[in-house]
Amino acid sequence: MRRYFQHSFKSWLRISYWIIALINLALGISVVLLKGTISNWLSCSALALLIVFLINLLIVKLLIQPVIQPIQLFRAQMRQLASDEETPFEIQPSDPLELQDIKQSLKALLENAKLRLRELRLFVANASHELRTPLTTIKLRVEALRDGAIQDIAVSDKFLQEIEAEVDGLSKMVTDLLDLSRIESGISDDLKTEVDLSSVTRDVCAMFEMRAKQAAIQLECIIEKDLPKIIGVEEQLRRMLYNLVDNAIKYNRPGGKVAVELHRARDPDRLQLVVTDSGFGIPSAYLPHIFERFYRAEATRPRSGISRGSGLGLAIVKAIVDLHGAEISIKSELGKGTQIIITFPLGVC
Repeated sequence: MRRYFQHSFKSWLRISYWIIALINLALGISVVLLKGTISNWLSCSALALLIVFLINLLIVKLLIQPVIQPIQLFRAQMRQLASDEETPFEIQPSDPLELQDIKQSLKALLENAKLRLRELRLFVANASHELRTPLTTIKLRVEALRDGAIQDIAVSDKFLQEIEAEVDGLSKMVTDLLDLSRIESGISDDLKTEVDLSSVTRDVCAMFEMRAKQAAIQLECIIEKDLPKIIGVEEQLRRMLYNLVDNAIKYNRPGGKVAVELHRARDPDRLQLVVTDSGFGIPSAYLPHIFERFYRAEATRPRSGISRGSGLGLAIVKAIVDLHGAEISIKSELGKGTQIIITFPLGVC
């Protein structure tokens, strides 16, 4: 029982109240009894009041100290934490239950804030790195043109094409970043409607037919009949599927195959979208990071094209999947291909 009261503010204050009340009652009874035996009633009352005051002061100190002490320690920890974010934040078993709950919530909040800060720092570092290369290329080409290369029509045309390509890449990167930020912030969350994912899948596959033929890649679209609609943002779902098929073709080999399948999952209340390619595959060590911003596994993934991606395509896919309450998984084997599986819930997400 003592341990229970020691670990709860509410219980400890309740027992303190009853202890003080009982002691005051006992002292009051004592004063009444002494009144009949001591002739000087005024002296008796003054002495009784003094005794009551001293005893209550001692009791309050003894009973309130276990409550005040952990609060004072908590305040000291908060001050230290404010000056040093790396200060360890510990939860003591001797803390009252309410204070333990507060510390646990605060600890989770701090850990989340530190994680967000690390992600922000990593994002700034990655973005700076991604911007440096194209900006350096543009600067060097402009300097070369100023130094006389502009007089050579063939060379100047080549340099201008490279500058234009880099500017297009920068523009795409900025657009992708803005889209990713907008999706992650949930700005379009209120635009969710019923979406026919079958129709969206057919449209995206048709959009890539010519691109697949030019790359000598077989594009196959398999859609189960009479599939129900899902709740989502059609524009984002198109963007998600576009990025997946784009990657499947881009990181493939001539004569390869890309299959886009849409069917009911084993759970009848879910739809499953599967994009499979027979491309170069991704090493298993890279898979845990594949949906991170700016992450590329291009060292082992040649591409059928000269365009340079922004490294944000799969990050956008993951953000859209999360926004729709869906689940995404990836399977890949080096030299054999990659398969991405997205499972959508039916109804409101």
